[in-house]
Amino acid sequence: MTSFPGDAQIDAGSKLSPPPRGRSRSTLRSLMLAIVLLLCGAGIGVGATLLLLVKHVQYVIHHPEGLPHHVTGRLRSVLDMSDQQAEQVEGILRTRMAALQEIHRRNRPLVQAELDGLENDVAGVLDAKQAKRWREWFEEKRRNWMPAIEPATSQP
Repeated sequence: MTSFPGDAQIDAGSKLSPPPRGRSRSTLRSLMLAIVLLLCGAGIGVGATLLLLVKHVQYVIHHPEGLPHHVTGRLRSVLDMSDQQAEQVEGILRTRMAALQEIHRRNRPLVQAELDGLENDVAGVLDAKQAKRWREWFEEKRRNWMPAIEPATSQP
């Protein structure tokens, strides 16, 4: 028989008792519960973050007039700009954003026509009940992601 170091310390007549079963099971149960709670918390955190991001993006889409000021504030801190630089950058952003909005305004009818075609083509494949739900869903998405554009204003 092979002996190992420390064997001499164990009495041949002594009996070793197995570790208590209840303690290891409760520890495993607690560990599993902690992991489940951690994953649930992470899922809730990710979901809330995504919801907030989507709402923020939709707000910016519906209110583009505040974007130059917001972007300038971010750039000012990232680039450590002076007051004069920030003022100039905000002016540039306002001018360019106005030009981009005008391009968007001019091309909006083309985009709307394509979206109308998409809505009608998909509805043509569906039965009446599905088509009604599709149109409602599509219109909601259109309202959220393609806000109405104000008519062009003459700039002084």
